[in-house]
Amino acid sequence: MTPRSRSYLLLGVTLLLGMVLGALVVGAVGQLRAGRIEGMRDGRGFARDIERMIQPRDAAQGAAVRPILEAAAERNGALMRDFNENMRAELLALIDELEPHLDEGQLARLRRFADRPPPGGPGGPGGPGGAGGRRPPPRPR
Repeated sequence: MTPRSRSYLLLGVTLLLGMVLGALVVGAVGQLRAGRIEGMRDGRGFARDIERMIQPRDAAQGAAVRPILEAAAERNGALMRDFNENMRAELLALIDELEPHLDEGQLARLRRFADRPPPGGPGGPGGPGGAGGRRPPPRPR
């Protein structure tokens, strides 16, 4: 093997190794972020993460803010449940409106989509079929 071919081989192996390591790092970071987001959907996770962000000065301050955070988490959960119910109703109304214009295959696909439960069980975050990796809508200001 000539020195030139050894150089090319070494360069190729290095490139391949870098691609594999890069893919592993991207996957690990994605899993970490997904786990944190999933934890925020749970009321306890939301309250815990906000408390961690606040970093109470002492146990007394922590005890004072904890019930406020838990109440906020409960309100957020109720908002998400209401939102999911409203989105479900709108999707069903859309299907009814589109029905005369669609063939059986199109209608069947749309109904299968509407029948999928949201992630986290009934009334859970994500609405019909879940977020599917799409960005969440912008928050109102």
